[in-house]
Amino acid sequence: MALRQCPECTNMVSDQATTCPHCGFRLSHQHDYKQEAYTKNSVLSQSNSSHVENIKNRERNMMPISHSTSSIILIVLSVLSCTFIPILFGIIALVTDSTAKNLYMVGNLDQAQLQSNEAGKWLRIGWIVLLVILGLGFLSILLFGVSFFAGIPLIAGILSEI
Repeated sequence: MALRQCPECTNMVSDQATTCPHCGFRLSHQHDYKQEAYTKNSVLSQSNSSHVENIKNRERNMMPISHSTSSIILIVLSVLSCTFIPILFGIIALVTDSTAKNLYMVGNLDQAQLQSNEAGKWLRIGWIVLLVILGLGFLSILLFGVSFFAGIPLIAGILSEI
């Protein structure tokens, strides 16, 4: 009993075997060199194309960016600073991010990426609103503090004249 190479997987197989026990390739008893060359070339081209496909799939299958942590931080800072409007944007971003994770787990990668982008958009809006509200609050404190302290001597002077 002699061994020969399987044209499909290149493992050694008995020359009496009708199929390769490793890959299941149907073996003929006559050695067809053209078929072997074709098969080897197709295996090489498939391995090259499958390598390129694997790279593309890896890039495409990357999990979308998670916005959960930033959303929770936005919500906590909004509560601590008593600015409740950004909480709504944080909750919307959190729910949208959760939807993106669920879509990714199901395998709907394109929709998951769109939902992740949407969550990022709501999160950015929430942060901008929080910063604007806090900025306006500090500005009003600054203006109120300056006018309040500037007004005390004026009021004291008016009261002393009476």
